[in-house]
Amino acid sequence: NSRRIAADVCVLQLEDGRLCFLFGFGSVVCWGFKTDELRRVRRLVRRTGGSETLRPEEVETDNMYFGCEQVDYDQDFDVEGNVSISGDNITLLTKSVDEALAYSYAFAQSVKLSGFER
Repeated sequence: NSRRIAADVCVLQLEDGRLCFLFGFGSVVCWGFKTDELRRVRRLVRRTGGSETLRPEEVETDNMYFGCEQVDYDQDFDVEGNVSISGDNITLLTKSVDEALAYSYAFAQSVKLSGFER
């Protein structure tokens, strides 16, 4: 299931709940994808990316590990608990698309900005 969430972001939600966000500024953030699946996503984005495709050595990649405190996909954000970010690990409060999108924006912008720092 894929859909546009905002003017600058689309989401692909797989049947098992895994998510892939594609941002208009060129970043892709995937949740729960294996390395070979990420390669396929990158190839697909390259094929459909238009004229501004980066060379492989210019692509910025960052990996994080995540878990979830709650398992209710429809859980509201008024739950008690703490999001935990430590090193390359993040623990989300819910499995909602909205929560993953919020962190995905931050991750995507961080990786994009690191490309400018070179």
